[in-house]
Amino acid sequence: MALTAKQVQHAKPDPAKKITKLSDAGGLQLWVSPDGAKRWRFSYRFAGKQKTLALGVYPDMTLAEAREAHAEAKKTLTSGKDPCLSKKLDKLAKVTANANTFDAIAREFIDKKRAEGNSAATLERDERFYRYTGKAFGPRPISDLENETLELLEFLRVRARAQNHETVAKLRTFIGGVFRYAIQTGRAKHDPTVGMRGALPRVKAKPMAAITDPKRLGDLLRAVDGYKGGVTTAPAINLLILTCSRPGMVFGARWAEIDLKERKWSLPASRMKARREHAIPLSPQAVTILTDMKRVSGHTNFVFPHISNSSKHMSENTMNQALRNLGFSNEEVTGHGFRSTISSFLNETKQFSEDAIELCLAHLDKNTERRIYNRTQRWEERCEIMDYWGVLIDDLRAGKEITLYKRKATAVADLKAQTPMAMLEALKNVALSRRVE
Repeated sequence: MALTAKQVQHAKPDPAKKITKLSDAGGLQLWVSPDGAKRWRFSYRFAGKQKTLALGVYPDMTLAEAREAHAEAKKTLTSGKDPCLSKKLDKLAKVTANANTFDAIAREFIDKKRAEGNSAATLERDERFYRYTGKAFGPRPISDLENETLELLEFLRVRARAQNHETVAKLRTFIGGVFRYAIQTGRAKHDPTVGMRGALPRVKAKPMAAITDPKRLGDLLRAVDGYKGGVTTAPAINLLILTCSRPGMVFGARWAEIDLKERKWSLPASRMKARREHAIPLSPQAVTILTDMKRVSGHTNFVFPHISNSSKHMSENTMNQALRNLGFSNEEVTGHGFRSTISSFLNETKQFSEDAIELCLAHLDKNTERRIYNRTQRWEERCEIMDYWGVLIDDLRAGKEITLYKRKATAVADLKAQTPMAMLEALKNVALSRRVE
């Protein structure tokens, strides 16, 4: 006898049974659990075995809806298919479809890059691009998008009108990377961004703005020392200049990387552009900056913590904004441009090997054998370069009319046992002399 809606509503569990089963027709049943929960089930036989298909839960699924689901399941059974297996396959297909959206694949792509040790700056940029693309077409299957070159091109053209061309070029590279990852994992057949080459505005190579005039660099150093902004900003800029570092290396510096006693800053591969560990010799001037910062931020993880959240490092834009506030335009100097400044000054002296200077800048030698040799043999010379550079910076800050320095034969190595301050005085008074041109 078929069930009525009223019977279903008032069905009660039987204390003597684990489950009370009320039959409707054709194998449709209402199972009532001891806790009062009511579940619709389809009981049937397939390939000689008794099976049960879960259809839904009452009252979310009414009697009428349960009968519709039961009818669909019976059609599947009549066609020679197992309703339980069909349900599992349908569920798997939905999961697979969700995993094949641009959003899902982009997330996998970023997580893969994170596992491979890509830099925090790269991952942060990719997360930003992930949000851009997600708003536009994230939920769509990537198989739909791989044939939509014109749609993706228009998406990039709109951003090209609102943002700089370099950012759009990197966004196109990110989208292409997602498609290539989808191809590698069997979820796409081709990368539509390949056909966009030449359709977007070309990115003109532009060197980083850098100061190469000694007098102007001295002006900047004095201006930085008089900066009235955040307490960590001026020390961060000075450390950037003294260590030949990239801005990201400095504003993300951790105390765990710093050894003041050994005068050594050891950066892990995960924080380096080339994914290779890098050590920086610290001049006495750099040690003084870090010693002072220890009293300010030594209780935190970062040497230069964020002004409002010490669990994060200072903002990426803090240094450049400070330089703008001090009156130095973006066309004259940028944080990254200091590396060009340092390279120009050090190479101009003709006193140090180009290999050692390149190592100070964390540039990789393309020759593998030379690279291995340099990593093991150039540390002493790099220490000397950094100490030399620190003294030069002091003299430029003091306004001395110096365009080129020349080392004496007495090497920095002879002064290693001295304290940083004593060593600094010795370097100024003994180890170095200047040549005025």
